[in-house]
Amino acid sequence: MGEALFIISIVTYHGWLWVPNKLAEVSITKNIVKKKFARCAILKDNFDTAELKAPWHWYENVSFVMAPGIAGDRAGDYYNHGSLSLQECLMPVINVRKDEG
Repeated sequence: MGEALFIISIVTYHGWLWVPNKLAEVSITKNIVKKKFARCAILKDNFDTAELKAPWHWYENVSFVMAPGIAGDRAGDYYNHGSLSLQECLMPVINVRKDEG
């Protein structure tokens, strides 16, 4: 087998939720967050909470809270970005390679 002529890397990333009867609604505590999204929120500095909390990988001094399960902070959503779905937690990389000869 010869050396590779070229290698193409395909990185996929996407997680989403769609339910026919609307996502469950939960309320993320508003007075402890800097910015809210549909299924998570960035915490204000030095706030602690009993809600599902995690550090942000890229900025260790930033934490965020998440809606539990497949719930969201907005009423009436049928579709939303997945947050902790399998597609969000894994990033498959596909390498395509063509060898000489």
